[in-house]
Amino acid sequence: MTTLIESWAKFVVARRFLVITITLLLVPLMLLTGRAIPFDNATEHYFVAGDPTLVDFEYLIDLFGDYEYLIVGIELLPQSEDIFQAETLKAISALTDFFDSHQHVTQVRSLTNYQYTRTDGDGLSTDYLIDDINALENDPATLSNIRAIIADEELALDTLISEDFKHSRITARVEYRTYTAAHKVELAQDFYQFMVDEKLDSGNYTLHYSGYPLLSERFETLAQEDLSVLIPIMVALMAVMLFIGFGARIYWTGWNERLELLSVWNKLADSQGYVTRVSMEYDWTDSLNLGILWVDYNAENNSIFYNFRNNDMVQFNLRFSFQN
Repeated sequence: MTTLIESWAKFVVARRFLVITITLLLVPLMLLTGRAIPFDNATEHYFVAGDPTLVDFEYLIDLFGDYEYLIVGIELLPQSEDIFQAETLKAISALTDFFDSHQHVTQVRSLTNYQYTRTDGDGLSTDYLIDDINALENDPATLSNIRAIIADEELALDTLISEDFKHSRITARVEYRTYTAAHKVELAQDFYQFMVDEKLDSGNYTLHYSGYPLLSERFETLAQEDLSVLIPIMVALMAVMLFIGFGARIYWTGWNERLELLSVWNKLADSQGYVTRVSMEYDWTDSLNLGILWVDYNAENNSIFYNFRNNDMVQFNLRFSFQN
């Protein structure tokens, strides 16, 4: 082992400029090729593998399907009596179409795709609450008819619309995937971009967002943003600590490499103390070794080395080897 260390030390000293150059090239390369710290808050990670509760959870997923929703609430426009205005219904329709066409959404429910059942002679008929969203612009009679129909729909009241017709809700059921939240983050980011593109977040609408996908996206996005700031700060602090917390090491051998002198001096990063260590060893023969060691602690009251202030020492040693 000693031979290996000595060979490596001689190689580094002899080719120090080459070693420095390679080091300067490798450090930025390591930073560029480093992987981002992943984030995954999938439900399965909160259970131990084989947990009976996890088994029941997976059974419920298989039985009932997806269970997470992204929900958008929308209020009536200022100076409007209720939600049933052509402009507001168009906004609800645009959100509904967005979710309905997204690859990570498995079901969408809103006023603009709501279906109700009515009697038709001796039979029953199912119709859309709103047939043509564009035809409502100058058709107050149709809007009045829609109000009358929805007032009798108990399945829609307090789920898709409030009883006073002043608040409506669009619910998008999100695809369930095990051990990943990437699709939820993608859906949330696409949703935010859609709101900007359609200018729904900067108009007269009062919107409310909710749902686990939005929480997942915010948590991951903010965590990555924090890491992009914290990691450079940590690297900078480490560099500063290494710069202000320095040490010196002197190594010398002589007299046919029988005498070895080693001196180490370390100063603390907070500049509140230092440690000095000096050792000398002499190989009297190939089997007999004589040595002396001196250690000195110097520290202020609030230094981590303060409790060692009286532990300065001088140590003599004698070693004899029975190996030939």
